[in-house]
Amino acid sequence: MSQSKALTDIYAEMSRLKIHIGYEESSVNNSKSDLKIAAKSFKTIAKSIDRETAQNLLELKEIISCGLNLLQKTFLESHKNPSSLKHPGLKIRKYFCIILSLLIPEKTGQIIDIVLGYLRNGIILKSHEFLTMECLHCLSISNASCDLILEKIIDFIEEMIITNRTDEAMIACRALYMSVTDNYRELSATSLIRLLWLYHLSVETNNSNNKLSMFRTGFEITVKKIFQFMNSDELLLFVPKALTMTFDNEMRSKVALTDFGLTMQEAFLRLSNCDIERNLKPEILEFLLNAMNLKCEIKSFLACRYLTIFIDHLDNFKCFSTPKIFHEGSRYKITLSKETHEKIIEANHQFIMSSILSAIKLHGFRRENLNAIYSLICVMLTTMPSAITHVMIVDILMDLQSCMIDGKQVEFNSFNKNQIHAFIISVMTLICWTTRAKTMTKYIRNIVNIRHDIAPHLLPPLKEFYEYDQYHVLSYKPELFLDKWEIKYCLWNLFRIENLRPTTNEFQKKKSESKNSVFKFNLFSRKGKNSN
Repeated sequence: MSQSKALTDIYAEMSRLKIHIGYEESSVNNSKSDLKIAAKSFKTIAKSIDRETAQNLLELKEIISCGLNLLQKTFLESHKNPSSLKHPGLKIRKYFCIILSLLIPEKTGQIIDIVLGYLRNGIILKSHEFLTMECLHCLSISNASCDLILEKIIDFIEEMIITNRTDEAMIACRALYMSVTDNYRELSATSLIRLLWLYHLSVETNNSNNKLSMFRTGFEITVKKIFQFMNSDELLLFVPKALTMTFDNEMRSKVALTDFGLTMQEAFLRLSNCDIERNLKPEILEFLLNAMNLKCEIKSFLACRYLTIFIDHLDNFKCFSTPKIFHEGSRYKITLSKETHEKIIEANHQFIMSSILSAIKLHGFRRENLNAIYSLICVMLTTMPSAITHVMIVDILMDLQSCMIDGKQVEFNSFNKNQIHAFIISVMTLICWTTRAKTMTKYIRNIVNIRHDIAPHLLPPLKEFYEYDQYHVLSYKPELFLDKWEIKYCLWNLFRIENLRPTTNEFQKKKSESKNSVFKFNLFSRKGKNSN
């Protein structure tokens, strides 16, 4: 009986609210006193209603619409007569959020439809943007389904674009951005991909008929904000589709490709602290290695950058932005992995080698591409520190040095060759630093010293232009470059000792145990003989 009376009182307040807010056609004025009465009725409804009553409320559309109208008119009135510092709409917003929280999650879809319908049918005012953002933000923080919110708003944006109502679409796009909160951790990859397709279509600036181009910035910042909240499991499901869109052949503009690719990079960075085997599925590794061989320098650059991110679970990337000398005994903020991940290298040894070499030969003349490949190689050495990784990288470097010296397979000028040689020696010093290989360190240090004296242009850092003195050696001189057999001997010496020491120690242990057992047996035998 009390519930029935409460419902009757709410309907009575609703009638009073509709009259004074101007919801019904018979309402003609909206004076300041009317707004006060309407606000009082709205407050009474918010404080007296409970969840069960709200769910069974027949006038759902009316109460949401009245709340939006009241917010709008209070917003406009406060701007006409700024009588106080305290915004009168804050209390209305509070009561509106209370009512919405009682309707969520069961009535989420209906609420969004009412809000967007209000925007669709109303006259575009500045307050509409405020109202839409407020309502959607309130829905988001009240645990409403983020998938449903995103789906409804995207439908609305597409409808407005088709009908050339760009103002409404812009407001909805900005409202979508404002609605993104930590509740979007539960967003599914499927919903995100739909928004990503819109962003993908908007970045192609070459198409003058592209109506989505004006929404490019809005889609971009919304996608980036969503990336900050999504969990890693959903992002992993999202990766294959994101890679397909990034390397889409239809995206011909290099500027658009760069912008879209770097946006996707922000999503992949969320996965950088995860396990390598979990991130780097065989099909993803194959896709990226193939992409490194593409003739488009931007796509090759992005493929190198993405692959680096997927294997850099120790966050070493920032230490390898550009080639430098790693000095023996110096300390760097580099973390070496305790796991070798040998299986990945063993299964793709030749493919990785050919892809890296091909990427350097195709795009090594571009500073950005060379730095990206350098970062990839260095991250591999620190996150996959096995013998097979080091041997593979050294083989790549030696083949690359031969190409630069011979000049047959590549058409690099002397400036580019200097950068490649500096690149090679930098990686070699990193190998020495990570392995603490004495023989190799001594050999590489000797070459670095000789280059420092007579050929500094062959040492990092990479420069935009090189100045040569009279005593600088510009022609080929064997002692300035790595000798293949010397390097092989250093590797053999390093990994032979590393692999044989445990075996030797085990052998010596067994040998000593066998000697002790024989000694005990002989001693026992003598004792037994003497006792007899």
